[in-house]
Amino acid sequence: MMASKKLVLVVDDEPSVCNVLRRILRIEGYRVITAADGETAIHLVKEKNPEVILLDINIPKIDGREVCRRVRASYPATRVIYYSADAELIASFKSKELPGEADAYIAKPGTIKEILSTISRLLPDSR
Repeated sequence: MMASKKLVLVVDDEPSVCNVLRRILRIEGYRVITAADGETAIHLVKEKNPEVILLDINIPKIDGREVCRRVRASYPATRVIYYSADAELIASFKSKELPGEADAYIAKPGTIKEILSTISRLLPDSR
C-alpha cells in the first residue's frame, strides 16, 4: 500500500540530493517539497506544514540545527530527521547529547531503505 500522501520537506543545498530524494519519495507515495537553505525551509514549514523534514545540517542562510530549533518551537508535531555527513554531529546524536533536537539521524549518504524505514517509523500511519 502506498503512503497516504504525507508531505516531506527535503532540505539540502545539493540539488542532486534533493532531486534523487524527491523522485524516490514520490515513487513511495509521499508528496515532496525541497529547499536549498534554512530560510526557505522555515518559510515552507510555515506555508505547507510538512509531516516530516529530512534536514541537512550544513546549509546556507540558517543552519539545520537552528531550523530544527525553530520548527520544534512552533510546530512540535513535525518530525525532523537530521541527514548529514557531519561527524561531530553523528557522535553527539549517538551519545544522546542533542535532547529535544531531531527525532532521528541518518548519516549521509544513507541508504534508501534506511531513509524510508526512518520516515515510516516516525510516521507509522503513512504506510
